[in-house]
Amino acid sequence: MHVSPIITVVLRPSVTLIVPVFNEAGAVTSFSDELLSSGLLSLVNEVVVIDDGSSDGTWESLQALRILPVSIITLQHSSNRGLGSAIRTGTFTASSEWVTWVPVDLEINLVDFAAVLRCADPKEITLLRRGSRRQIVRNLVSWIAHVATRTVFGCDVRDQTGLFIMPRETLLENLPITQRAISNLELIVRLMKSGVAIGHVEIPILPRASGASRTFNIGSLLRSIREFLGLVLLEPGLLRRRHEDIAS
Repeated sequence: MHVSPIITVVLRPSVTLIVPVFNEAGAVTSFSDELLSSGLLSLVNEVVVIDDGSSDGTWESLQALRILPVSIITLQHSSNRGLGSAIRTGTFTASSEWVTWVPVDLEINLVDFAAVLRCADPKEITLLRRGSRRQIVRNLVSWIAHVATRTVFGCDVRDQTGLFIMPRETLLENLPITQRAISNLELIVRLMKSGVAIGHVEIPILPRASGASRTFNIGSLLRSIREFLGLVLLEPGLLRRRHEDIAS
């Protein structure tokens, strides 16, 4: 008797790409060109762009994205609320099974990102880690953040970029309460505490295509400290427990 071979078809989940922007009018055109040439658009069902209260003409420049061969949704915050808030807005707006995001400043090579998305395991969350870099100040700040997070929450967040690929429902269940400086760090802590399957992929970090970093300045660092202390007070359930110290 002839037995037909069993063919297994793995269906990839639908994906929404979230793009937060704030005062990035000078980067939008380059970002649009990179989206087209990277192959990333063939892997996503829609792109949700959130203008987080820009004041430099970013909103007007975003209208040019509507010519891209994919569903584009552009939203605008009335004031600057922070990266975490922009990702929250994009997540609630997304209609796909999975969500991910990229910065518009092209610190992430979109060809590399497309390769990661193409190979992402649909059975687990993927977190992207930054490759080695020669920026002493950023490395020092990242090291301090890692030590503080490891000590207080018991989670290893070394070299995390804050970029992720995950089911939308999982993100909704673990949305950070912080909205600005440490929202990405908080999200990673929540995911690690929740016990979900997590994979890590290393990706190079490139110089910004335009503008100055809004993360590594005195105001942002002070805000990070304030949010970190606030998170400790508001979410004691995330804190490291004695049994975690014994297990490690």
